[in-house]
Amino acid sequence: MKMRAFELDWAAKMMDAIIPPGVEDKFPQSASETGAVQILEEMVRYTPFITAFGLRAAIWLIEIFGPAIASGRLRRFSKLDPSSREQVLNNMCQSKIYLIRQLVLLIKMTACFGWGAHPEVRKALGDEGEPKFVQRTSKS
Repeated sequence: MKMRAFELDWAAKMMDAIIPPGVEDKFPQSASETGAVQILEEMVRYTPFITAFGLRAAIWLIEIFGPAIASGRLRRFSKLDPSSREQVLNNMCQSKIYLIRQLVLLIKMTACFGWGAHPEVRKALGDEGEPKFVQRTSKS
């Protein structure tokens, strides 16, 4: 199952709201700059259908309904400014509804997985070399 360009753009904006650029001097890269979106795309392409469906559903539901659920705004997630995106995800993480919290957790897990696997991030954390569980199709 191949993701479309607009879905990847939505995912990048979500991931960058979770791990924005320049949070610390040691970690100047955002999630999308470290290849987290490409890892998400590979996960969707190569995991079982139910996993791929869940990841894509999370992206679609956050994009379309996230701002309305979290703050009552009738706008799409990708059209919000970066601080509003972060606030939407924070509000969704604190929802009393389990499914809403899990939508954000899926995207957060994938963002952290991709970000933490990046060689520069691993080096800043004191770990050298490519992780054994990631085989990148291209260098990021």
